[in-house]
Amino acid sequence: MDENKKNVFPQEAVNWDELEAIGIYRDELETNGELELLLNGQRTNPVNLHLMMLGIDIDMDATLRLILQGETYIVEINGITPDPLN
Repeated sequence: MDENKKNVFPQEAVNWDELEAIGIYRDELETNGELELLLNGQRTNPVNLHLMMLGIDIDMDATLRLILQGETYIVEINGITPDPLN
């Protein structure tokens, strides 16, 4: 990613420790080109997530979007509904 390019959100807005704890990794988003979309406040393309939360193992495709809620940056995870014909 071009370090001179200004994004809507600073990279520091993302709490990578929290995201890594649930299986979302910065280097993977950067490698597949989704980090730039995220930092620009856009929805990412579908990414595969393998989440472990509260003892529940979740494997899903989802889009991610960074939003500002009050003074807190939040990564919104929107699961993709599978096509019932597949």
